[in-house]
Amino acid sequence: MKTKKRYTAEILPLVILLVLLAGFAAAEEAETLTLQQALDMAGNNNPALLASRQRWIEKQRSIAITNGWPNPEFGIMLEDIPSGGGKPMMYEYSLSQEIMAPAKLIAMRNMAKSEAGMAGADFSVKQLEVYTAVKQAYYDLLYAERSLAIMKENQGLMEHLVNITQTNYSHGTSPLQETLRAQAEISRMAVEIQNMTAMTAAARNRLNYLLGISANTPLTVEEIFTAIPPDFEFTALQNTAQNSPAIASMTWELEMARNNVSMAKSQFWPDFKLNFSFVQSTVMDPMLMKMVDTRLNRADYSLEMREVNRNSWKVGFMVMLPIWFGQYKAKAASAQAGVTAAQALVSDMRNMVGMELSMALNEAQSAWRLIGLYQNTVIPQAEQAYQASMVDYTNGKTDFMAALDGLVTLRNARLDYYKSRVDYEKALAYLEQLTGKPIATDSPQP
Repeated sequence: MKTKKRYTAEILPLVILLVLLAGFAAAEEAETLTLQQALDMAGNNNPALLASRQRWIEKQRSIAITNGWPNPEFGIMLEDIPSGGGKPMMYEYSLSQEIMAPAKLIAMRNMAKSEAGMAGADFSVKQLEVYTAVKQAYYDLLYAERSLAIMKENQGLMEHLVNITQTNYSHGTSPLQETLRAQAEISRMAVEIQNMTAMTAAARNRLNYLLGISANTPLTVEEIFTAIPPDFEFTALQNTAQNSPAIASMTWELEMARNNVSMAKSQFWPDFKLNFSFVQSTVMDPMLMKMVDTRLNRADYSLEMREVNRNSWKVGFMVMLPIWFGQYKAKAASAQAGVTAAQALVSDMRNMVGMELSMALNEAQSAWRLIGLYQNTVIPQAEQAYQASMVDYTNGKTDFMAALDGLVTLRNARLDYYKSRVDYEKALAYLEQLTGKPIATDSPQP
C-alpha cells in the first residue's frame, strides 16, 4: 500500500506537467485574429459570398448572348431519285437565316444589362451582410472570451473570500452557515464558467462558419473597440443610404420590370427569314442529230434525247406575322403590373431603411452613453464598494452576504460594461450595412 502511494506521489507531478504542456500547446495553436484579418478571410473564403460573386460574373457574361442572331440553317435536298437506285435528277443546297426584329434585340440586351446590374448590387448586398455578420460574430466571441476571463477572475476573488470565511469560522467569529454558503457560491460559479465556456465555443464556431473555415478551428480575437462617439445626423445617414446596395438592388429590379414591358411590346414587331438556294439539276434536252449516208450521198436527220446539266439560284424572303395580338397585349399588361409592384417595393425599401437607420442609431447612442456611465461611474463605485465590504468583513464589521453582494455587483458591472461596448460595435456595423459606407475612416473595412 505504501509502494502504491509512493508511486502515485512520484507520477502525479509528471501528469500535472503533461497537462500544463498540453494546455500551453493548445493555447499556442489558437490563432489570434484582428477584425481586419477576419474581414479579409471572409471575403476570400465565405461560400455564400463566393457564390454571389460568380452569379454576378454569370450575368455579366450573359449580355454577349443577346448580341447575335439565331444560328443559320444549311440543308441539302435530293429529288427524283430512281426507285431502283441511281443518280438523283436534282440537288438543292440551301442556306437560311432568321432575323429577329431590332426592337426585340434591343429589349433583350437591355434586360440582360439590368439583370447584370441587379446581380452586381445583390453581390454588394451580400458582401455587406457577410461583413456585418462577421463583425457581430467577432464581437460576440470577444464578449464571450472577456466574460469568461472576468468570471474566472471573480472565481479567484471568491476563493479568497472563502478562505476568509473559513478563517473566521475557525476563530469562532462567523457561523458554519457562512462557510457552507461560500462553498455553494464557488460551485455555482463553476457552473456559470462551464456555461460560458460552451457559449464561447458556440460563438467561435459561428465566426469560423462565416470565415469559411472548419468549425473546430481554434482561434481567439483581439480587443478592438471604436473610439469615435456616435455623433451622426440622421438626415445625413438617410441621404447616404439612398445610394446603398440594398436600394440599388431594388432600383435595378424596377429597371428589369420596365425592360420587361419593352420586351412585351417588342413582340408586336415581325421577325424575318432570308433563304438562299443553289439548284443543280439534270434535264433531258432533245438534240437534232445529223447523219450522212455515203452510199446515197445524202444527209439524214433524227431527234435524240441527251442529259444536260442546268444550274440556278433561288432567293426567298419570309415575314413572321404576329397576328395573335391578344396574348401580346396580355403580356404587356402583365409586365406593366410588374412595374407598379417594383415601384412599390422600392418605396417600401426606402422606408424600411429609414426605420432601421433610426433604430440602429438609437441603439448606438444608448450603448455609447452606457459605456461612459459604466466606465466613469458604475465600475469605480462597484470597486470601492467591493474593497470596503472586504475590509469590513475581514474586520468583522459586516456579514458574509454584504461581502458577496459587493463581489457580485463588481462582476456584473464589468460584464455589463463589455456588453455595452459590444452592442455599440454591432450597432455601428449595422449602420454601415444600411448606408453602404464606412462609419469611421480608420475602422477595419472590407
